[in-house]
Amino acid sequence: MFYRQVILWNGLPFRPSIPVSEPKSMSEITKEEFDAKMARGIAQAESGEGVPSDEFFSKLRQEILKSHV
Repeated sequence: MFYRQVILWNGLPFRPSIPVSEPKSMSEITKEEFDAKMARGIAQAESGEGVPSDEFFSKLRQEILKSHV
C-alpha cells in the first residue's frame, strides 16, 4: 500500500518533518536533565563540534525576527 501511494503521489505520501521543540526554562527541567545537557555541550565543545559565536547569534537573531513577523 505504501509503495502504491509513493507511485500515486510521485514521492512520499506525507510531509516528513521533525517536531520543533521549544526551549525550557530552568524551572521546567530537573537537575538531571540540566546536567545531561551540560555534559553533552562539554563533549561537543571538546570534540570540536559547534559554530563560532557570531555565526550562532546571527542565526538566532534571524530566527527570532522570523518568529515575530
